[in-house]
Amino acid sequence: MNEQAAARHEIMELSHRYARGLDRFDPAEALSAFSDDAVWDATPVGLERFEGREAIRGFFERDAASVADQFHIITNHIVEFDGPDTAHGTNYVFSEGHSASGAKFRAAALNEDTYVRTAAGWRISSRVISALTPPELEGFEAGPQAADTDIGRRLITSYLDAVGSLDVAAIPDLFHEDGVLDIPYAPEGIPTTLQGRAAIAEFYSGLPDLVTPMNFASYRINELDVPGEFVAEYTSDASVRTTGLPYRNAYIARVTVRGDRIARFAEFFDPIPLVVALGGSVTPAGL
Repeated sequence: MNEQAAARHEIMELSHRYARGLDRFDPAEALSAFSDDAVWDATPVGLERFEGREAIRGFFERDAASVADQFHIITNHIVEFDGPDTAHGTNYVFSEGHSASGAKFRAAALNEDTYVRTAAGWRISSRVISALTPPELEGFEAGPQAADTDIGRRLITSYLDAVGSLDVAAIPDLFHEDGVLDIPYAPEGIPTTLQGRAAIAEFYSGLPDLVTPMNFASYRINELDVPGEFVAEYTSDASVRTTGLPYRNAYIARVTVRGDRIARFAEFFDPIPLVVALGGSVTPAGL
């Protein structure tokens, strides 16, 4: 295989790696196909334009959070060399899948690419995506609000799953760096407000020593009229390790989602069952 044929093969494989990363919900693999200063532009199909790896990474992460399943088939590659270290080309992509809310989508598109040879090998330096045929969006709102709704539901579900199973290592990254966890009815000795990802991580690091898995269940997650604002309802079924007493409760939470992270999670519950499970007692007022 001569040098140009080898380069053409390497360039074609970039799109295959990109597709596999998207379909495996692996943003890092999808991003590995692009140069540091790459441009990903889907404005011709009504989406956004991103410049630079970090901006593109953010989009791929949001895609992974808002889609339940998908596949991309990339074919009909044409690669033309402009010089020893640059090239341009086109390929076709057929994609199909379902959003996190269950809506189906299907599209056939044209990728118009430029490529650059870097110290790490060939990379996509720009990709412009345009429709070959009208996309099929069965009940799927392709706008930002629909995506934000799916991301919000996925984030809240991931948080409840992580806390419920005591997967404490997974919790902090669901919050923004300056995210807030509010527990206004927490009993004495438990902080009512935690500010920042580090504080939230420290708080949850001690939870497995205190309780058995919380087994959160019966999730009900609803978006409010204000975009990015949600209300979640759920229940728990656990026990306190130090006392061996059962702890069951029902919760309601007000959640603010900003972009692809939780900005604030405010959890409300009756503190009496927790006080009792911890070995304390509660005297009704007036007695």
